[in-house]
Amino acid sequence: MAIHFICEKMQEYSKIPSLTGHEQVFMDYLVKDISQLKGYAIEKRVDCFAVKSIKPADITILIHVDRIPVEPFEFTFDQGMWFGQHDNVISVAIARWLMSKEIPFNFLLTTKEENCQGGYQIRQYIEDHPDQTTLIDLDIDVGVEASETTSGAVSIRKKDNMLSYPEAFVERITNICKHDNIDYVHKDGDWLICQIGCALGKAEILPKNYSFIGIPLINYHSNKEVASEKCVRNIVKLLTKVSERKLTYK
Repeated sequence: MAIHFICEKMQEYSKIPSLTGHEQVFMDYLVKDISQLKGYAIEKRVDCFAVKSIKPADITILIHVDRIPVEPFEFTFDQGMWFGQHDNVISVAIARWLMSKEIPFNFLLTTKEENCQGGYQIRQYIEDHPDQTTLIDLDIDVGVEASETTSGAVSIRKKDNMLSYPEAFVERITNICKHDNIDYVHKDGDWLICQIGCALGKAEILPKNYSFIGIPLINYHSNKEVASEKCVRNIVKLLTKVSERKLTYK
């Protein structure tokens, strides 16, 4: 059910332009789409917006909504592999499924990520919401070999090019994968600039915990990106398990 929902949302969202610096139409569409949900409230912010859970939640999922200009914005699904421009329609669709199930996360949907200019949105959110002690950046992760995608493993970063993440928190997420038989990989040797690194590398106020969970894909920044359905299933399972466990230590 989750996979069918996510596929449909990817097809739906991909039809709406959201190029870096021109994301307002897509943001307006998402606000309207999410506003129908009873379990969340929309908080409009400068150049972005937050989705606040009515249920108590001290974890915020970070997702960027902008894309680079490639055509066409279309997807095909064949034998467990997904083809198209996933970055970052796929994370938005996963988040929308989590919201449909009223899983208690907050969400911050940012802009200007593709040109590394949106870090101020995250920094301001942290300053305005000191109760949000944990941030999880949900995005694609850049793959090089096809095997990184076909394995279906979730990428759990310990660091990016800008920042190392709190070791104990990354270990807690990794332990969930081990306990619940979720395939994962630590890809710390490969190049990646995450928006969480760009933001927190300059932040004066930091949350207690922050991490990156990614969907490995190949053919990065093209309309021929390839991702694994198995990985999406693993992401859904992992985030559901994260929501069920007390990962944030006061």
